[in-house]
Amino acid sequence: HSGNDNYSVLKIIENKINTATSPISILFPPGVFGVSVDSEYAVNISGGSSFSIIGNKTEIQITTGLGSVFKIEDCDNWLLQGVSFMCNQSTASGFHELAITDCKNFDYKDSTIRECGGYGIGLQGDSTASYENCSIESIDIIKSGADGIDFKNNEGTNKAISLRDIYIEDPSWLDDLKAGMDIRGPATVSNINIVFKNNSNNMVGLRTRQTVSNL
Repeated sequence: HSGNDNYSVLKIIENKINTATSPISILFPPGVFGVSVDSEYAVNISGGSSFSIIGNKTEIQITTGLGSVFKIEDCDNWLLQGVSFMCNQSTASGFHELAITDCKNFDYKDSTIRECGGYGIGLQGDSTASYENCSIESIDIIKSGADGIDFKNNEGTNKAISLRDIYIEDPSWLDDLKAGMDIRGPATVSNINIVFKNNSNNMVGLRTRQTVSNL
């Protein structure tokens, strides 16, 4: 299905995970998979458990429209690995290329996110949202419109959050005073490289709210 518009394929994957009653694994072949979006997420996974999405030099690329690729909400025990995102966004927006809300026991690794309109990775939520046993590792984020990685959650409820081996280049690309990483609550952070190359906006490298350990 590699080609210009794989929206329907991604929706099949979304439905398979959202309706699964047992562990499920989705394997992507190598290649670039184009998708058109219209102010939405191409894949919106909600309430899932025990799933993995694994790519092999796989890139999902937004070819037309303003939107995001993945939203994963209220999910437990999942893996997203080896799937990169190219967003082609030149306008600031609230669309985050990977939006994660109120999840626990997950790993996201071995991927690249490029040219998104909002956050590269947004761990989203409100005063009730919490994250537990979550790992983000071996990720490159190039030109995020706002923060490279942003937390929006209850600052006191994080448990066992690990961010490591992450390269962030030119965050706050489309918006002023954003950060490479904006962390709310306790987290273990290691081997983080935030680089500003071609960005005239005012920006922050690492912003923390409450406690960051092992920096």
